[in-house]
Amino acid sequence: MNSVMLSAKSKNNALGAVLIVIVLILTAVTAYPQSAISGRVVEVLDGKTFVIEVSNARITGVLKCIEVPESDQPLSVEVKQHLSALVLNKTAEFKPLGLSMQRTIGKLTVNGIDVGQQMLRDGAAWHDPDQKNGQIPTERALYEQNEQQAKSDKRGVWGISDLKPAWEFRAEKERAEEERKKQEYERAALNAASKAKTVKAPIRQVSATVQDYADFQAWSDIRSIDREAGIGGIIRKYDTARGYGYNLTTQAQVDVAGKSKPSYMDFRLGYVYAYSGTAKRDVWAIAVLSDADEYKFAKSNNLTILADGEKIEIGKAYRFYGDTGAARRETLVYAVTRSKIEKIAKATDIKIRVGVFSGDLGRKLKDLAKNLLNSAN
Repeated sequence: MNSVMLSAKSKNNALGAVLIVIVLILTAVTAYPQSAISGRVVEVLDGKTFVIEVSNARITGVLKCIEVPESDQPLSVEVKQHLSALVLNKTAEFKPLGLSMQRTIGKLTVNGIDVGQQMLRDGAAWHDPDQKNGQIPTERALYEQNEQQAKSDKRGVWGISDLKPAWEFRAEKERAEEERKKQEYERAALNAASKAKTVKAPIRQVSATVQDYADFQAWSDIRSIDREAGIGGIIRKYDTARGYGYNLTTQAQVDVAGKSKPSYMDFRLGYVYAYSGTAKRDVWAIAVLSDADEYKFAKSNNLTILADGEKIEIGKAYRFYGDTGAARRETLVYAVTRSKIEKIAKATDIKIRVGVFSGDLGRKLKDLAKNLLNSAN
């Protein structure tokens, strides 16, 4: 219904035109392939989209089962011109198959010639892999035969060796846009980190500068990027321009005991490294993320780990905090040595104490620690 573009001069005429086109489309769709709409093609919008005038109204139609170059691909202008030469200002028959994006998909015939099939034969289109499975076998075979002939002759789209089919081109653009948004988010997160309120408790220096692991603030909403984790549950980032990167495990959620405990707490392990020329500096770290109705670790955030009965004192954290709107969030970052990560990787029973709160991680951190160690080798 909303696929109709009206050209009637008055409100009453417009209403009548709408009703006529609705009836024509519904009748043609339900009766296909017996019924078709006759009219004159009055406009070509792109290489597969046209406007056909029917009974004082206009229908925007799309040629079925073909794809043509996108507007920012080579040959898009030439393909549009080619379709115009085939159909513009000519009487045509249109057999609607269905509606899509306010447009009507169907088969357009001019002087008995299937225009979609002709576009394939002329190398002006690709056979759409998503739609061809819905074609009847004889028609699909004809479309494939015409496409193969154009390919053999290197006509049109087949004459440009590196021209990607439209669906692949769109997919690449979407991936590029997702990557752009992700990088934009990361830049915003780093910028927010530099401006965030922080309370920094004393912490023993390991082999890197404080800045190398202070950027853990950028991961204070780490749950939003857990989906980026690759093999072994490891999230990898590297900034070539800054010579800075990190490998970070996904979370191991812990059930916390204690009065007025946080509503959520998880542990993560990280490896942060930076280059200065050819020299590499690195640090191993443990990050604890907590959500609660109030801040829990401002006064006390010492971390102690019990790994298979062996007590590992980690010490005090770099603490980052803020209000997410749903909770008071704290991210505690502890610098540790590789040897302590190795002990965690060997332990099958891990218990923790953070500030005044205790919890049991069992063997949840074991595999994550092993994978992190392997990723940093």
